[in-house]
Amino acid sequence: MEPLSILTFIILIFLSAFFSGTEIALMTTSKHAVSSLVRENRFGARSLEIIKGNTDKLLITILIGNNIVNTASATLAATVALNLANASGLNQEQGIVISTAVVTILLLLFGEITPKTICTRYSVPIALFVAPIYRVLMFVFTPISFFIEIFLKGIMKIFGGDNFVKKISYQEVEAFIDMSHEEGEVQADEHRQMKNLLSLRDMDAESVMTPRVNVNFLDMEMTVDEACEFFLQNSHSRMPVAGKNTDDVDFMLTFREAFQLRNDGQGMKKLSEISLEKIMKIPLTQTLDDLFEKFQKSRRHMALVFDEFGGTAGLITMEDILEEVFGDIKDEVDQEEIFMKKKSDTMIEAVGSVLIDDILEEFGMRADDLEIPSEYMGETISYVVMAEEESFPTEGVEVIFGNDDEKLSLTVLSVHHNVIEKIECRKILAEEK
Repeated sequence: MEPLSILTFIILIFLSAFFSGTEIALMTTSKHAVSSLVRENRFGARSLEIIKGNTDKLLITILIGNNIVNTASATLAATVALNLANASGLNQEQGIVISTAVVTILLLLFGEITPKTICTRYSVPIALFVAPIYRVLMFVFTPISFFIEIFLKGIMKIFGGDNFVKKISYQEVEAFIDMSHEEGEVQADEHRQMKNLLSLRDMDAESVMTPRVNVNFLDMEMTVDEACEFFLQNSHSRMPVAGKNTDDVDFMLTFREAFQLRNDGQGMKKLSEISLEKIMKIPLTQTLDDLFEKFQKSRRHMALVFDEFGGTAGLITMEDILEEVFGDIKDEVDQEEIFMKKKSDTMIEAVGSVLIDDILEEFGMRADDLEIPSEYMGETISYVVMAEEESFPTEGVEVIFGNDDEKLSLTVLSVHHNVIEKIECRKILAEEK
């Protein structure tokens, strides 16, 4: 009888280890990981997805199994201990003390600590392996778990459990990011960017804005042509428009809008005579995370920052916020400066996407004087070359516009997959012929 009892006790310890360890494996495997395993069609993934879909029932099943096993272990150990006590001349109290100590040590060591340590390290493969087993156990224990679930729902209603939503704090998210970086899951750059993103809630507009003294303002009395020149001189993609003074700012103008107005023949109009976009205004204390959300919802990229007296304190852009997260970012104008490289006063090397208007502007030439067809205005130089040649371009192809006094030469420097990459633009004067 004793050997059979000992064998039964060992089996019960093993089952206790099974329930304790697999609880850790199943509960620590995230739903995102499960979805990934299902897509990979891993063995047990579908069963894992099903049981994870009802975590309450899964947890009840684990607890039922674990408690049945532990109770049986304690009962069996007590019976064996009493028999051993009687056989060795010890009293019942001593036998119970010994059995309690032995069962506690064995359950802690082999039924809790060891299996949980192993299952924490190998949670995913173990979860996949035991998922089909738990799927069966959940079905077997359904009659018991059904009543327990009803009881728990009643208790939770009393304590307002239906309305309870677990909120994750910023500190928890930050700790998770740090832990992921330490374990090598997140690279250094990604770690820095994530931390910077979280820090936006603690930063206000005043901390990153361009101060008023460093802001370039357009003037309502400027003409569109003057505004275009001002844009080119200051390399901004958008600027605020001031009225009587820099505290009187209600509108803004973008680089592209200004040049579009000039191309539409409105170059001599004053900014006060055209319809301008209203500028967003925010207080100094506006947090960057809230401002970023405002920019997204309104599809704006710039805001005027005002002080406690209603005066202009500075200017902030979407780019300023993004640079706090990702580092230096070049805007539209920065990119165009790279797209055109001025070799001399009469030579520019440009990519094919540069507008013919921009080349003429740089050389101080007029389309009418060069007899450039009006339909080419507003088009890219690569389009102009292709339209003139009426074929796919090749390196060395040259297109010339002009008269006896001056000419504009466009020579293809490089082509990739029938797309012009670079063009040499030259201003040819009469004395150079």
